[in-house]
Amino acid sequence: MSTIIRRRFNQVNAIKDGEDQWCTDSRQIKQIIVDHFRMLFFEDAAAATAFKTQTADFPRLSLPLMQVLQQPFIGDDIVLALKGMAPYKAPGPDGFHAFFFQRYWHLVGDDICGVVL
Repeated sequence: MSTIIRRRFNQVNAIKDGEDQWCTDSRQIKQIIVDHFRMLFFEDAAAATAFKTQTADFPRLSLPLMQVLQQPFIGDDIVLALKGMAPYKAPGPDGFHAFFFQRYWHLVGDDICGVVL
């Protein structure tokens, strides 16, 4: 049942075209999406220049903040990050939720820190 609900939720039934009109035909929707990504990844000099000028506006970090970010982390940092995680959110690539590591840290903590550090 959850799969059916997710499929229904993830469908695109209508989309606005470039002229701000709603399209409901599946072929038109597909074409609008393909055209959008073609334009997004189309490489021309004007687009590349516009992108470079947009990314150049990021603020600079102060020297003390850069030094803090460059310090190596320690086991306590791993524990703090783990405790800050919601216990039952999406599992990691190993299939375990954060709850497992939070609950059994006394058993797996040394091994985890050894791998991460």
